Amino acid sequence: MAQLLPPQGFRDSLPSETSQRIELLYKLYQLYDEHGFNTVETPMLEPYGLLQVQEGSFDSRVAMKLVSQDGSVLVVRPDSTLPVLRLASLYYADSPLPIRLSYQQKILRTASVGSYSRAEQTQAGVELIGGSSREEDAEVLLLAITSLEALNINDPQIDIGHVGFFNGLMEEAGLTEAQTEKLRQMVEKKDALAIELALSEYKRESLRETITRLPMLFGGKEVIDEAYEMSAYPPCRAALDHLKDLIGILGKHGKGGNVTFDLGMVQSIDYYTGIVFNGITANCAHPLLSGGRYDTLPKAFCMNRGAVGFAIYMDNVQEALRKGGSCV
Repeated sequence: MAQLLPPQGFRDSLPSETSQRIELLYKLYQLYDEHGFNTVETPMLEPYGLLQVQEGSFDSRVAMKLVSQDGSVLVVRPDSTLPVLRLASLYYADSPLPIRLSYQQKILRTASVGSYSRAEQTQAGVELIGGSSREEDAEVLLLAITSLEALNINDPQIDIGHVGFFNGLMEEAGLTEAQTEKLRQMVEKKDALAIELALSEYKRESLRETITRLPMLFGGKEVIDEAYEMSAYPPCRAALDHLKDLIGILGKHGKGGNVTFDLGMVQSIDYYTGIVFNGITANCAHPLLSGGRYDTLPKAFCMNRGAVGFAIYMDNVQEALRKGGSCV
């Protein structure tokens, strides 16, 4: 008897769900077109080397690999940012800055990790390439909020962090690269006990206490004020100044109430260089979108310019809509 069920991590999409996804994606297409983002699409298969353009830029273990007829190792597209940057380096190298690109396409990962509730996901997102101003960060954050509103998500929230604050604390503490990465993983998991044990022999008590408090640094604007009191180290202050400016810009556009802060949000620091953010709604098991600033990654594609963007996980969005804005 033929195997009737899809493989683990995959699922069929019936008419009502498929129609809804088409409608939602069209809303995003219109929104991004109105904001000057040109829609592109990249191949489903990419060279394996794409995942290795910058050390630490992507965990290649979650990519599905195959060998082509000529012996080349290929990967099924596990992410959209890297392929879009590759495309931009080929076709937009001489274009006026900033370059605004959007996409709607499937990605595939061999394991359900992080923001992905399934191995196969439909992504819709934007990449703003060129420049690194607060205004561009604010533009993308505003578009992220507007995107979730266009998708009829109830009370969308954007949770923002900044890897510069964490990196500054690690630099101030004089920790090695290996120690920093170990602590980053603990902070990302909000494992305060593990952090405390890892720093138990660190002699600078005040800095030890500051790092241990990182997982608890989330909430409203008071989080930024609290963080200012925790460190006067210039890189840390620069990151906090950036976040303070962003909330000011978002507030002027009437979106300040859609923003919270999480200074313990320290996603891959080899990939992100500035703000990092997730789009969430009440009681949601997975982020509806995620993004951030990644200024070093375009340089791996011979583009000496910064970039910021986000990806929406449409399967998570539809799950949230089925349960009235909650996906638990």
